[in-house]
Amino acid sequence: MNMNNDAGWCGSGGPWITPDLAMQRMVSTETNLVGPCRFDGLLA
Repeated sequence: MNMNNDAGWCGSGGPWITPDLAMQRMVSTETNLVGPCRFDGLLA
């Protein structure tokens, strides 16, 4: 995972990245587990 909260394009592209290729949104999900346990699910 890479999450940047930068002023400008530091670490997340550069001036050669056009708006249609740029990062556009942040999505989050939550998966609650009670452990210890093994998790074989898909994180998306």
